[in-house]
Parts: sequence; C-alpha cells; structure tokens
Amino acid sequence: MIASHYGILNVGALFYPGLEEALEVSISYLFWLMTGQFAITCCLGMYYTMLSYISRFVKFMFLLSVPFLNMYLRFI
Repeated sequence: MIASHYGILNVGALFYPGLEEALEVSISYLFWLMTGQFAITCCLGMYYTMLSYISRFVKFMFLLSVPFLNMYLRFI
C-alpha cells in the first residue's frame, strides 16, 4: 500500500500543473486529494481483509454447530 501511495504521488506529480490549472486549486489541495485517495484505498483493503476473517469465523461456527443441531433436532 505504501508503494501504491508513493506511485500515486510521484506519477500524479506529472499531471499536477495541468490539474492545478484545470481545477483552479492550489497544489496543496491536490496533495490532500491524493492522500484521501490513498486513505480510501487503505480502508477498502482493511474492510476486505475483515470480511474474509468474518466469513471464515461464520463458516467455522456453522460447521461446529451443525452436529449439535442435528442431534438436537433428532432428539425432538
């Protein structure tokens, strides 16, 4: 992720003068936009990782509870 942030800022630096003129904003504002893009990328990556752990946990709990539910329903 740090490498992608580094690449975004360096490769994006080629377009900063054009963006600065087109959007009529300062260069510091453009840096904030790129940093926000990195933050969103980081949050989405953490969200994806969290979902993969949660899905594994739910699957594990389901597989753990199936034998118990099977025996319980047979008893009833």
